[in-house]
Amino acid sequence: MKVLGIVGSPQKGGRTLAATRTLLRGAADSGCDVEEVELAEEQLATDEILERMDRADAFIFASPVYRARAAYPLKNLLDVVPRGMWGETAAPL
Repeated sequence: MKVLGIVGSPQKGGRTLAATRTLLRGAADSGCDVEEVELAEEQLATDEILERMDRADAFIFASPVYRARAAYPLKNLLDVVPRGMWGETAAPL
């Protein structure tokens, strides 16, 4: 099983990344193949992240909360994730 941790903090590093890595370590200890994506890394294109999501079996979404909502990087990603609607060829979630 492949688990993809997606860190939605607008800044690299920090507590959100540390929490995600702790969960991914637990998944790895259980025999899962794990991968981490930090949305604050500017070199990652949305298409590349969506391809990684399409290959994953499970997700860990992590984000700090701003004004009772997930931070913008995670919300922005979730808004563009294909949902398997008419005309879409993928539905990673």
